[in-house]
Amino acid sequence: MYQIRAKYSYYSTSHNVPKNGVLRHDNGQVVEFQTRNEAIDYLCDQRACERDSDGSYSQAKPMYELAHGEHSRPSYKIVTSKA
Repeated sequence: MYQIRAKYSYYSTSHNVPKNGVLRHDNGQVVEFQTRNEAIDYLCDQRACERDSDGSYSQAKPMYELAHGEHSRPSYKIVTSKA
């Protein structure tokens, strides 16, 4: 099983920022995938992704608008679940 970890970049003075960690559904359950390719497809469909030089994925630059207090777009990394 695979999961997607998100890393958000907000200024330290920002409040109510999303927490870094695995992506979750609205009901709190972790979003999981059977294959790495399914996770990549999800990222590219839902987040308009592009691959970064370090192997992680982030939202495409021309499509991403920073939220209040955010200093750069989030990055995503596909990891195997520990289950």
